[in-house]
Amino acid sequence: MKRAILTFIFFIGFATLLSGQVVRSGVVRRTTNVVKVEEKKPEKPVYSTPYGHEIGHFTHSAAIILGYDDYGDEIFGLEYSAQYRFSPLFSAGGGIWAGWWWPFGILPLHHFGFEPRINGKVHPLAEKFPQSPFQPYAALWIGTLVPRYENKTSNYEQSIDSYVIFTPEIGCDWYTGGRTLFAAISFNWYKESEWSAYYDSWSGEYHDSFNDWTIVNFMLKAGIRF
Repeated sequence: MKRAILTFIFFIGFATLLSGQVVRSGVVRRTTNVVKVEEKKPEKPVYSTPYGHEIGHFTHSAAIILGYDDYGDEIFGLEYSAQYRFSPLFSAGGGIWAGWWWPFGILPLHHFGFEPRINGKVHPLAEKFPQSPFQPYAALWIGTLVPRYENKTSNYEQSIDSYVIFTPEIGCDWYTGGRTLFAAISFNWYKESEWSAYYDSWSGEYHDSFNDWTIVNFMLKAGIRF
Protein backbone atom coordinates (compact mmCIF):
# COMPACT_ATOMS: atom_id res chain seq x y z
CA MET A 1 0.00 0.00 0.00
CA LYS A 2 2.83 2.32 0.87
CA ARG A 3 4.58 1.50 -2.38
CA ALA A 4 1.39 2.25 -4.31
CA ILE A 5 1.05 5.63 -2.61
CA LEU A 6 4.67 6.54 -3.39
CA THR A 7 4.21 5.44 -6.98
CA PHE A 8 1.06 7.54 -7.26
CA ILE A 9 2.86 10.62 -5.82
CA PHE A 10 5.76 10.08 -8.23
CA PHE A 11 3.44 10.00 -11.23
CA ILE A 12 1.61 13.15 -10.03
CA GLY A 13 4.90 15.01 -9.59
CA PHE A 14 6.21 13.87 -12.95
CA ALA A 15 2.98 14.89 -14.66
CA THR A 16 3.07 18.31 -12.95
CA LEU A 17 6.69 18.85 -13.98
CA LEU A 18 5.96 17.82 -17.56
CA SER A 19 2.93 20.11 -17.71
CA GLY A 20 4.98 23.08 -16.46
CA GLN A 21 7.68 22.39 -19.06
CA VAL A 22 5.12 22.35 -21.84
CA VAL A 23 3.57 25.62 -20.68
CA ARG A 24 6.99 27.23 -20.32
CA SER A 25 8.01 26.08 -23.76
CA GLY A 26 4.82 27.43 -25.20
CA VAL A 27 5.41 30.80 -23.56
CA VAL A 28 8.94 30.93 -24.88
CA ARG A 29 7.78 30.06 -28.36
CA ARG A 30 5.10 32.76 -28.24
CA THR A 31 7.32 35.47 -26.78
CA THR A 32 10.30 34.80 -29.01
CA ASN A 33 8.29 35.22 -32.18
CA VAL A 34 9.09 38.75 -33.53
CA VAL A 35 6.46 40.39 -35.66
CA LYS A 36 7.89 43.03 -37.96
CA VAL A 37 5.71 46.06 -38.48
CA GLU A 38 6.86 48.11 -41.44
CA GLU A 39 6.25 51.82 -41.07
CA LYS A 40 4.70 53.40 -44.11
CA LYS A 41 6.49 56.39 -45.47
CA PRO A 42 4.28 59.49 -45.60
CA GLU A 43 2.98 60.03 -49.07
CA LYS A 44 3.79 63.29 -50.78
CA PRO A 45 0.74 65.50 -51.21
CA VAL A 46 -0.67 65.66 -54.69
CA TYR A 47 -1.61 69.13 -55.92
CA SER A 48 -4.08 69.92 -58.67
CA THR A 49 -1.90 72.69 -60.12
CA PRO A 50 1.87 73.00 -60.72
CA TYR A 51 2.06 75.87 -58.23
CA GLY A 52 -0.27 74.33 -55.63
CA HIS A 53 2.59 73.60 -53.21
CA GLU A 54 3.33 77.34 -53.00
CA ILE A 55 -0.08 78.48 -51.76
CA GLY A 56 0.02 79.11 -48.03
CA HIS A 57 3.77 78.48 -47.84
CA PHE A 58 7.11 80.22 -48.23
CA THR A 59 9.34 79.47 -51.19
CA HIS A 60 12.95 80.53 -51.62
CA SER A 61 14.84 81.51 -54.74
CA ALA A 62 18.35 82.30 -55.90
CA ALA A 63 19.15 84.23 -59.07
CA ILE A 64 21.84 86.02 -61.04
CA ILE A 65 21.31 89.61 -62.22
CA LEU A 66 22.93 91.22 -65.27
CA GLY A 67 22.23 94.68 -66.68
CA TYR A 68 23.43 98.09 -67.80
CA ASP A 69 22.51 101.74 -67.34
CA ASP A 70 22.21 104.81 -69.56
CA TYR A 71 25.95 105.42 -69.34
CA GLY A 72 26.75 101.90 -70.49
CA ASP A 73 28.01 100.78 -67.07
CA GLU A 74 27.47 97.11 -66.29
CA ILE A 75 25.36 95.78 -63.46
CA PHE A 76 25.82 92.29 -62.06
CA GLY A 77 25.07 90.51 -58.82
CA LEU A 78 23.42 87.62 -56.98
CA GLU A 79 19.97 87.65 -55.40
CA TYR A 80 18.24 85.69 -52.65
CA SER A 81 14.54 86.11 -51.84
CA ALA A 82 11.71 84.45 -49.92
CA GLN A 83 8.13 84.59 -51.19
CA TYR A 84 4.81 83.82 -49.49
CA ARG A 85 1.90 83.01 -51.80
CA PHE A 86 -1.48 83.96 -50.36
CA SER A 87 -3.56 82.70 -53.29
CA PRO A 88 -3.16 81.72 -56.95
CA LEU A 89 -3.15 85.42 -57.90
CA PHE A 90 -1.11 87.19 -55.20
CA SER A 91 2.16 86.75 -53.35
CA ALA A 92 4.61 88.97 -51.46
CA GLY A 93 8.10 88.65 -50.13
CA GLY A 94 11.48 90.17 -49.59
CA GLY A 95 15.12 89.59 -50.25
CA ILE A 96 18.48 91.10 -51.03
CA TRP A 97 20.81 91.31 -53.98
CA ALA A 98 24.50 92.12 -53.79
CA GLY A 99 26.98 93.00 -56.50
CA TRP A 100 28.50 95.78 -58.56
CA TRP A 101 26.50 98.88 -59.48
CA TRP A 102 27.48 102.53 -59.93
CA PRO A 103 25.05 103.93 -57.27
CA PHE A 104 26.82 101.88 -54.58
CA GLY A 105 29.49 103.68 -52.57
CA ILE A 106 33.00 104.50 -53.63
CA LEU A 107 36.24 103.17 -52.13
CA PRO A 108 36.95 100.98 -50.26
CA LEU A 109 33.92 99.10 -51.64
CA HIS A 110 34.47 100.47 -55.16
CA HIS A 111 30.82 100.32 -56.20
CA PHE A 112 30.14 97.00 -54.51
CA GLY A 113 27.13 96.95 -52.22
CA PHE A 114 23.73 95.43 -51.63
CA GLU A 115 20.07 96.35 -51.83
CA PRO A 116 17.59 94.93 -49.30
CA ARG A 117 14.10 95.10 -50.78
CA ILE A 118 10.52 93.89 -50.57
CA ASN A 119 8.03 93.06 -53.31
CA GLY A 120 4.46 92.34 -54.26
CA LYS A 121 3.63 89.99 -57.13
CA VAL A 122 0.61 89.32 -59.29
CA HIS A 123 0.23 86.02 -61.18
CA PRO A 124 -2.41 87.01 -63.78
CA LEU A 125 -2.96 83.67 -65.57
CA ALA A 126 -2.83 81.32 -62.58
CA GLU A 127 -6.61 80.91 -62.41
CA LYS A 128 -7.33 81.09 -66.13
CA PHE A 129 -4.67 78.53 -67.09
CA PRO A 130 -4.04 76.66 -63.84
CA GLN A 131 -2.46 73.59 -65.48
CA SER A 132 0.09 75.45 -67.57
CA PRO A 133 3.72 74.89 -66.49
CA PHE A 134 4.48 78.45 -67.63
CA GLN A 135 3.09 81.08 -65.26
CA PRO A 136 3.92 84.76 -65.97
CA TYR A 137 4.01 87.33 -63.20
CA ALA A 138 4.40 91.07 -62.64
CA ALA A 139 6.19 92.41 -59.56
CA LEU A 140 7.21 95.67 -57.96
CA TRP A 141 10.34 95.76 -55.79
CA ILE A 142 11.03 98.57 -53.32
CA GLY A 143 14.53 98.82 -51.89
CA THR A 144 17.32 101.04 -50.64
CA LEU A 145 21.03 101.16 -51.52
CA VAL A 146 23.69 100.22 -48.97
CA PRO A 147 25.99 102.09 -49.22
CA ARG A 148 24.71 104.96 -51.33
CA TYR A 149 27.19 106.78 -53.57
CA GLU A 150 28.38 110.07 -52.12
CA ASN A 151 31.51 112.06 -52.92
CA LYS A 152 32.20 115.41 -51.23
CA THR A 153 35.13 117.82 -51.19
CA SER A 154 35.38 121.47 -50.19
CA ASN A 155 34.08 122.82 -53.52
CA TYR A 156 32.50 119.74 -55.11
CA GLU A 157 29.72 117.29 -54.30
CA GLN A 158 28.29 114.38 -56.24
CA SER A 159 25.73 111.95 -54.83
CA ILE A 160 22.80 109.65 -55.49
CA ASP A 161 19.71 111.45 -54.23
CA SER A 162 17.36 108.48 -54.53
CA TYR A 163 17.00 106.94 -51.08
CA VAL A 164 14.31 104.52 -52.31
CA ILE A 165 14.61 102.51 -55.54
CA PHE A 166 11.48 101.26 -57.34
CA THR A 167 12.02 98.30 -59.67
CA PRO A 168 9.10 97.02 -61.79
CA GLU A 169 9.65 93.47 -63.02
CA ILE A 170 7.99 91.16 -65.54
CA GLY A 171 8.88 87.48 -65.50
CA CYS A 172 7.73 83.91 -65.96
CA ASP A 173 7.91 80.82 -63.74
CA TRP A 174 8.56 77.47 -65.41
CA TYR A 175 7.36 74.49 -63.34
CA THR A 176 9.38 71.55 -64.63
CA GLY A 177 8.00 69.03 -62.13
CA GLY A 178 10.86 68.71 -59.70
CA ARG A 179 12.19 72.25 -59.94
CA THR A 180 10.89 75.72 -60.67
CA LEU A 181 12.95 77.93 -62.95
CA PHE A 182 12.25 81.57 -63.71
CA ALA A 183 13.48 84.46 -65.83
CA ALA A 184 12.58 88.15 -65.75
CA ILE A 185 13.36 91.60 -67.09
CA SER A 186 13.23 94.72 -64.95
CA PHE A 187 14.21 98.36 -64.91
CA ASN A 188 14.61 101.12 -62.35
CA TRP A 189 15.84 104.66 -62.08
CA TYR A 190 17.69 106.89 -59.69
CA LYS A 191 18.50 110.60 -59.40
CA GLU A 192 22.10 111.76 -59.44
CA SER A 193 23.10 115.32 -58.52
CA GLU A 194 26.29 117.35 -58.85
CA TRP A 195 27.29 120.64 -57.26
CA SER A 196 30.49 122.63 -57.72
CA ALA A 197 31.69 126.10 -56.66
CA TYR A 198 34.64 128.31 -57.55
CA TYR A 199 35.94 131.78 -56.70
CA ASP A 200 36.15 134.40 -59.45
CA SER A 201 39.14 136.61 -58.64
CA TRP A 202 38.12 139.22 -61.19
CA SER A 203 34.70 139.86 -59.69
CA GLY A 204 35.60 138.82 -56.19
CA GLU A 205 32.52 136.61 -55.99
CA TYR A 206 31.80 132.91 -55.51
CA HIS A 207 29.95 131.08 -58.27
CA ASP A 208 28.36 127.67 -58.05
CA SER A 209 26.48 125.34 -60.36
CA PHE A 210 24.01 122.58 -59.63
CA ASN A 211 22.89 119.82 -61.98
CA ASP A 212 20.77 116.75 -61.49
CA TRP A 213 19.57 114.08 -63.86
CA THR A 214 17.80 110.73 -63.85
CA ILE A 215 19.55 107.52 -64.90
CA VAL A 216 17.54 104.50 -66.11
CA ASN A 217 18.81 100.94 -65.64
CA PHE A 218 17.78 97.71 -67.36
CA MET A 219 18.34 94.25 -65.90
CA LEU A 220 17.90 90.58 -66.76
CA LYS A 221 17.41 87.95 -64.07
CA ALA A 222 17.37 84.15 -64.14
CA GLY A 223 17.25 81.69 -61.28
CA ILE A 224 15.73 78.72 -59.49
CA ARG A 225 13.03 78.48 -56.83
CA PHE A 226 13.07 75.80 -54.12
